[in-house]
Amino acid sequence: MSEMSKKIKLYKLIEHVGIEYIFVAEKIVHYAESNLEKKLNPSLLLILADHISNAISRVVSGIQINNVFLEEIKALYKAEYAISRDALTIINEQFSVQLPDDEIGFIALHILNNYENSVDYESVRIIELSQKITELIEVVYNRRVDRSSFNYFQIYDAP
Repeated sequence: MSEMSKKIKLYKLIEHVGIEYIFVAEKIVHYAESNLEKKLNPSLLLILADHISNAISRVVSGIQINNVFLEEIKALYKAEYAISRDALTIINEQFSVQLPDDEIGFIALHILNNYENSVDYESVRIIELSQKITELIEVVYNRRVDRSSFNYFQIYDAP
């Protein structure tokens, strides 16, 4: 793709998303970088702005997408989860909406997959593996694991 094509695509995305979403995404990216003390890829700004725009559109339309990885993200990526929870508060206040808590997990995944100089996207694979391990525990012990319980978080709590 030529440099001009990239610029045109970028301008179209900005036009589609709306500047107000970019401003909120910028606030969230700066907040995340300062709290995580890590640099995030510049592309996260537009990715997050687009996500926020689409999430709000879905809620307004009455469409909800459940995040099946939410409890695993909460257990495995505590810092990113906490930042994403704060980001959700910022979004809800800024746009006078009430996005579901599932969005915390989606925002956390965007952050996890956009650490600067990070070429491995292991976060989703780790979460999927954690989910499979939990399912295996459920099958072996013939019991349902409460994914919001203290015991569940202890399984994945890293020292």
